Amino acid sequence: MTLDVQIHGQLEKPNPIRLTTTNSTTIATGFDNTRMVARFSLANETGSGVLVTCHYDDGTAEHLIWSTTIAANGAEIVEMPVRLYENDEFKVTAASANAITVKADIISNDPSVGSLASNTTDFMAEH
Repeated sequence: MTLDVQIHGQLEKPNPIRLTTTNSTTIATGFDNTRMVARFSLANETGSGVLVTCHYDDGTAEHLIWSTTIAANGAEIVEMPVRLYENDEFKVTAASANAITVKADIISNDPSVGSLASNTTDFMAEH
């Protein structure tokens, strides 16, 4: 099955985050119901595979939405839009500290958020 999604808004400036612990790390937080993690990439800079889990936190619980082992010196690009409502969080956990860097492509409809460009982005996800 293929899903085509058009996302309207402004692409926020990239902010790659290195996961320095094995604890859950917040990558993005929702505010004013205007943010969406459109896709994200995970890069493993070590010589061993690292298990990575991604969660959507709605304020009452963390819900597992994606998990895989990133190969040694490998990367994954995940095209899975995650809408963030007020105070919701997109979190990532790695089984090994200082191994994984996460870069989320965040789309915002809030004009006060710094952006790269105003655009419409098309994403395709296969399931």
